[in-house]
Amino acid sequence: MEQKEVKQFDKKKAAVVAGIAIGVLLVIYLGMSIYFMSHFHFGTKIGDVDVSGKSATAAETILQNTLKEYELKIQERDGKIDSIIGADIDLSVEWNTKPGIYIEKQNGFAWIAKVFQPDVHEIDGTILWDAAKLDAQIAGLSALEEGRQIAAVDAKVSEYDANKGYVLVPSIPGTVVDLEAFKANIESCIVSLDDTLDMTEGNSYVAPVVADDNEKLLGTIAQLNNVANLRIL
Repeated sequence: MEQKEVKQFDKKKAAVVAGIAIGVLLVIYLGMSIYFMSHFHFGTKIGDVDVSGKSATAAETILQNTLKEYELKIQERDGKIDSIIGADIDLSVEWNTKPGIYIEKQNGFAWIAKVFQPDVHEIDGTILWDAAKLDAQIAGLSALEEGRQIAAVDAKVSEYDANKGYVLVPSIPGTVVDLEAFKANIESCIVSLDDTLDMTEGNSYVAPVVADDNEKLLGTIAQLNNVANLRIL
């Protein structure tokens, strides 16, 4: 009898402990669910910014501060790097969809699942800056220093060589900046919040007028070599 009573007591004790544990877990689950009805789930990002557990207001503040810390690195042809910092141009965002809308749409009870599949939202808004301050920052970049403006050299026909004939003398890229195109490229990077602008890609520099693949130049070289070959014959 005593052994049966002990076993029954142990079973009751285990059931009580299990019930308490389940109750505690349920309270934690419900408490967290209520919390995530007004805060972002774990792992949530807006753009590249982690807003886990943040309220809508806190998320907006974090995102605005992140824009102040934004840095666009500008890499020149010679490898020199300049920067434009968000705070120096009053970089900010005018929301189309405020972060709070994402919280309203999320399911607070799904917070456990979101640990493994976190939400990632785009910054739905217009990136703004002070145009005069951006112009001042651009004017101060080393790429625009007068002493560093070296004109590009056009491709051309070489002098005649008895062994090689006439050949292409390749163009030489310069460092004269096309200011209008350069500014447009910078603004495009800022709007996209890109972290780097490589000036050798695109049209930030004034390109040679006659490039290496200029059809007229290549045709002239071919004609000159034909004439030279006829003379030799």
